[in-house]
Amino acid sequence: QATEKKPQKLTIKVYYPDEQGMKLIADKRTVTLDGQEKYTAAMESLLEGTKEKGQTNIIPKQTKLRSVKVENGTATVDFTGDLRKDFVVLDGETMLVGSVVDTLTEFPEVKKVQILIDGKKVESLSGHMDLSQPMGRMADLLK
Repeated sequence: QATEKKPQKLTIKVYYPDEQGMKLIADKRTVTLDGQEKYTAAMESLLEGTKEKGQTNIIPKQTKLRSVKVENGTATVDFTGDLRKDFVVLDGETMLVGSVVDTLTEFPEVKKVQILIDGKKVESLSGHMDLSQPMGRMADLLK
């Protein structure tokens, strides 16, 4: 008889900008992996947003995760087009990209992150950053 697999619990770090939109702050969370991959769980947790003091949400509420795949050290993460919105802070694009990239590169096997919108590579979200290539960990943003 099939043994029922217990959902695995995993502690992850998801990153959100501080209130000034200058640095990213890690928020430690425990996610339950119920048949989904840890990368998906991490991104879904990030999309849920933060209620922590001193942290601010940057990813638009209506954004949905389409998929995350990790291959040869690169995570390809695909979001719906809602990710592209008017950013309230000047460095909104940097902060948003940083929060995604730094959350995924917390996993040691992930060296780079490629962000897709609706399954396609985009040049940028709001014209400030080149997203056509995979990006490495943005350590300079971390508090």
